[in-house]
Amino acid sequence: MKRAHKLSAAEREWLEAVFDASVDELRLAWLLKEEFAAIYDAPDRAEGQRRLEVWIDHITEAGLPEFINTWRTLQWWREEILNYFGDRMTNAFAEGITNKIKVIKRRSYGFRDPFRYRQKVLLSCRHRSSRRG
Repeated sequence: MKRAHKLSAAEREWLEAVFDASVDELRLAWLLKEEFAAIYDAPDRAEGQRRLEVWIDHITEAGLPEFINTWRTLQWWREEILNYFGDRMTNAFAEGITNKIKVIKRRSYGFRDPFRYRQKVLLSCRHRSSRRG
């Protein structure tokens, strides 16, 4: 899952060995993943849109059903994807907090005290109460 520019030399060698020992579709899927991530590195919306169009062409040419199905879902969110370039903000932080809360809820099945549940959520999300009360 690590981006190509963040791989160490050893990780890059390991990845090449995996690609050499596997089917061509694995290398292609990794390259398509990298190409999709590069959309968000574009300097502006116009370049982001151009990169998105190129990515769509490449997944169509590749013919990998997983990527085609992914694009079928993402096409409904095209405008929202490109809106990222307006202020370069995502909801990743909120999604992470929501995921933590859901994990706590699953692990706390059977607890009856809502105050204790709230405390667990706040502790897990590193919420600190103000010293002023």
